[in-house]
Parts: sequence; C-alpha cells; structure tokens
Amino acid sequence: MITEPFFFYSWWLIINGCTHYLELHFLLCIANRPDRSSIIPWLIITSGLTLFSTRNHVSGMFFFHMVLLLLFAKYILRLSWNTISAPIAILFTLHTFLEGFSALILSYLSSNLRLDEKWTVIQIFLSALPPLLLFVLLSCIKRKYSTALWHPLSSCLYILLLPCAFLVLSIRYGLRLDTPGFASYLSSFGKNAAYTILFLMTAAFLLFLLILSVFGKMIALTEQNQTMALLSKELEGQKAYIQEAEKRQEQYASFRHDLDNHLLVLTGFLQEENYKEARKYAKKLYKKNHSFLISPDAGSPALNVLLREKLSFAKQNGIEVQCHVRVPKTFFADPMDLCVIFSNLLDNAIHACMNESSENRHLSISTRTKAHFLVIEETNTTSFSSPVTPGIGLRNIQILAEKYQGAVEFEKENGRFRITVLLCSPIRPSAKQ
Repeated sequence: MITEPFFFYSWWLIINGCTHYLELHFLLCIANRPDRSSIIPWLIITSGLTLFSTRNHVSGMFFFHMVLLLLFAKYILRLSWNTISAPIAILFTLHTFLEGFSALILSYLSSNLRLDEKWTVIQIFLSALPPLLLFVLLSCIKRKYSTALWHPLSSCLYILLLPCAFLVLSIRYGLRLDTPGFASYLSSFGKNAAYTILFLMTAAFLLFLLILSVFGKMIALTEQNQTMALLSKELEGQKAYIQEAEKRQEQYASFRHDLDNHLLVLTGFLQEENYKEARKYAKKLYKKNHSFLISPDAGSPALNVLLREKLSFAKQNGIEVQCHVRVPKTFFADPMDLCVIFSNLLDNAIHACMNESSENRHLSISTRTKAHFLVIEETNTTSFSSPVTPGIGLRNIQILAEKYQGAVEFEKENGRFRITVLLCSPIRPSAKQ
C-alpha cells in the first residue's frame, strides 16, 4: 500500500509544480514575453508554499496563491494591470471549475468504493487529471483567443466574466473547497444533490466558454472596424493623390505644348546675341520645370515612375525633397514589392509633412547596399510625440520585409521620424538549379 509520506509529498509537489508552471507560462504567452527565466523562481516560491501548506495541513491557500501570482506578475515581471487582469480572471475561473469537478468525482467514488489500495491508486490517477485538463484548456485558449487577449480591450474581460465569477465564488463557498472539512462535507451529499451541483457547474463552465467566444468575436469586430477606418483614410489619401496627379499631368501637357514657343524665344535671344536675357529666360524655364518634375534614376522603370510621381507631388506641396535611390541589378527583388514598399514609405512621409508648417517640411529617402542586402532609409519631419501605431501601410512594409528575410526599424527623435527597411536579395532563379 502506497502510504509513504515521502512519496505523497513528492507526488503532490510534482502535480502542483506542473499546475504552477502552466499558469505562469500562460501568463507570459498572453503578455507576449518570450523570456522564460522567471519560471524557475516562481516554481521555487510556489513549491515551498505547497510543501508548507501540505505538511501543516493549511487549507484555503487558493486565494492566497492567486494574489501571489498577481503580485508576482505585477512587481517581478513588471506587467501592467491591463495585461494581467484577463489571464488572471481566466486562471481563477478554470482552477475553481477543475477543483470543483475533481472534488465531486472524488466524493462520489469515495462513497461507492472500498477504501483499499485500489482507491489510493485511483486518487493518484485523478490528482493528475486537473493539470492535464488545465494544459488542454489553456492551450486551446492560447491558440484561439491569444490575439484577442493581446488587444488593449482584453483588460475589460473581467467585466464580462462577472456573472461567471459570481457562479465560481458560489461553487467555492457552496462546496467549501477552501475549508478543512470539505471532503467530509461532500461525502454527505446524496446522489440527487451531487447531480444537481454537477449540472450547475457544467452550466457555469459552458457560460465561461460562451463569454470567451463572445469576447473573441467582439475583439475581431473591433479590429475589422479599425481596419476599415484605416482603409477609408488611405482611400481618401489616394483620391487626393489622384487629383494632384491629374493636375500635374495637365501641367506636363501645358509645358510640352508651350515648349516650342519657349525654344523659339530662346532662339531669338541667341540670334540677337542677347545672352543676358537668354540666360534669364533659361533660368525661369528651368525653375518652372524643376518645380514639378523630378527624374530619378532608381535602376527600375516602375520605381522611376513611382518616385517621380510621389516626389513631384511632395514638391508641389512645399516639401523639400532629397532622393538618393538606386537599386542595383544584382538585387533580385520583384519590382512590384519594391513599389509597394516605397509607395507606403512616401505616402506616410508626405502625410506627416503635410501636417507641418510650410517651412518645416523635409523628406529624405535613400538606399545603400552591402553584400546581398538592400537598406532603405526614409526620414521626415514630424511634430507628433505620441508612439507610432502601425497602420496598414507599415504592416504591408513589415510583411514584405519578412518575405525578403529582413526587418523594419523606426524611431522618433528631435522632431524627425526615421524608418529603416532591411531586405535580403533572394537567389536568382537560374542560380537555384
């Protein structure tokens, strides 16, 4: 018969250690913390408390444990209340359900089985079920609702869980799970009472899952609305850009139409040897042309057209432009991808500069290469000090950077916003064979 205290304490430490590991791992995943170095100190602290409470038969440690987890996350992991409120509420609810179901099953078995060696083995087996079920449930929640729980609105989840929390507290109090005599209390239940409690707990658990599902759909709808708002703003920007492009096209047509006349005037000045007036007229003509026409040589026809249109639009709106873009022929990237990256970079920069005063509108875009890497850097003036929130344009840039095994970095400093895009040249198709 397995009654050795050493085995009992060891088994109980292992079971509780698994539970404590799962709850902290879940908390770190929801908080998007890749560092797992805090798990060892947490397990040491909780194992000591488990050993103390087991040896001294201290009951009612559940609430103390949840408060300890809350304080550990807040002051050791340095997580905000908004980040930890939702996962703590989920862990509190799941722990109560699992304890309640386990207690009911053990109570039913103890009243219908003989307390022999088989009963001890069954107890050991059943004690391993809660950590296993907790692992399955937390894995499902992480896989299905992790994105929703990362959302800032996730801190409001505990409000939705209030009805469920009331049921959870009623279960804990009604089953006396936090008192020393809960085992004898449960054994006094008849079958009908046990079935009723089991039904109520199952209903409460289904309500919990329903609340999580509704919350996930609410977050998804919120993100869809935000995406639609961003798309609407981007569409408005594109409409304004098209209108400006049409104006520039009219200017180009007008300039081409008058070019013969301009050349005729210049020829007349030269024939009359009036070089001073010819020089003045040529300068005015150059200024008029240069004010709306930029002819970049980026090494790609599609990119040349894009840069000319975007930067000409910027100059027409009083933005001082510097462009040093050159993509070498040895960089084998899809021209469409490069156009998407440069288009989003310039759209964001022009939009930021348009919010500045006319004398503080500066935009610079350049490239440099090193080995198989292309570095794109864009800098523009900005007076906004709030943190950068990635919109659709920046997300598209990040997606393409990942496609080319690269990265995106951006920073704000001294009234300037700078974004750097690193791309790695893919292997030329013929070189793969």
